[in-house]
Amino acid sequence: MAVRWSYMLLDTTTRTLLDRNVPFTGVSFSDGLMDAGGTFQGSFPVNWPSFSEWVSSDQLRRVIVPCRDGVPQGLYLLTETPAVSAASQVQPVRGQRLDWLFRYRAITKTLTFSNVDQNDIMRDLFRWGMGLMTNFASPNQWLDDDVRAAAQIPWVVLDSETSGVLRVRQETTGNADDGYPATSRKIVSQMVKNLTDLRDASGTRGPEYRWLYRTGTDGLPEMVLDTAGPRFVVGKPEDDPNGPISFEFPGGRNGSVREATYGSDGTVIVTRGHVIGQKQDTTVPVGMASYPDLLNQGIPLMDKVQSESSVQDNGVLNAKASGLLWASDDAWSLTLDGNGNPSYGSYAIGDWVVLRVRQGRTPKRRSMRITGWTITPDDSGVTEKVTPTVQVGKWYG
Repeated sequence: MAVRWSYMLLDTTTRTLLDRNVPFTGVSFSDGLMDAGGTFQGSFPVNWPSFSEWVSSDQLRRVIVPCRDGVPQGLYLLTETPAVSAASQVQPVRGQRLDWLFRYRAITKTLTFSNVDQNDIMRDLFRWGMGLMTNFASPNQWLDDDVRAAAQIPWVVLDSETSGVLRVRQETTGNADDGYPATSRKIVSQMVKNLTDLRDASGTRGPEYRWLYRTGTDGLPEMVLDTAGPRFVVGKPEDDPNGPISFEFPGGRNGSVREATYGSDGTVIVTRGHVIGQKQDTTVPVGMASYPDLLNQGIPLMDKVQSESSVQDNGVLNAKASGLLWASDDAWSLTLDGNGNPSYGSYAIGDWVVLRVRQGRTPKRRSMRITGWTITPDDSGVTEKVTPTVQVGKWYG
């Protein structure tokens, strides 16, 4: 069945729809889990009426929304107008996924969290960056009056899923990484990343999230935060009781996999991690963790050492050392036809899928997780190429 791609244009100042279908060509846009972010690029005819005479004046004030059959597929803030000949009849533009703005939001009031669910801490960091009052800080805070309106990010909606993992985020002696003091002017996006990167000695990990896209009750697109609950991952799990979506290569006439390549790099394997902390008088604390599963398979000792000059607590250092451990696996590169089987829309970022590979006389199945993708709609607007970014799991017999 043929699809139809269209491109909305929104005004962040008036929070209104300016255009329901800008005739973009040469479009490519990306998306991914968590801080992977996303970008947009495309061109439209010069002097298109929904843009200003000089498009540079629209930078940071317009949002482009690619839509497939009217369903939003991403929200991208117009951030750049690349150099182009003055004789050109098309205007190229580039954009960043709307949460890119959190890279430019400093925490200017101290935020303290005591035994708060890690998902609620993350949402409060986003609330702060959006000029909203926090809900779980002690005490709750928000931006000063003079910049609060300028900090608002229209069309971003936060969920309410909890993880069941309580955390204390307060800067203490011996661990200057944990808190959000006003004097440090820490950046929201980096603090969210620090939270998602947490790995405790018990194996508990920080929160995971992705962004989903939908049409709101007002008819305008929304970018909705989707956080993981107690299972700590978003998307369909590897052990989905309904069975993972399966791709086949070679894909055949109706299959979606057009190209598939793979390779691996054993030099990135880390079987033991060391993190050197902040010196205390005459002693230096060191955190350490090892990867017994790999060592027991005969993989040699592969050390990685890193310093954390602001941390003294051994439990924190051990957790950071665990985060250095790494197992190499095949790196796959796939190219999918969005209209093939399975079709674009039947799988999502965060989902675990299976790739069936017919290679010589030995058919294999490869479990992999979609962690992001680049979508390239055809200029005709009726089909698209999907280039997923995948995290590989294990071989299945």
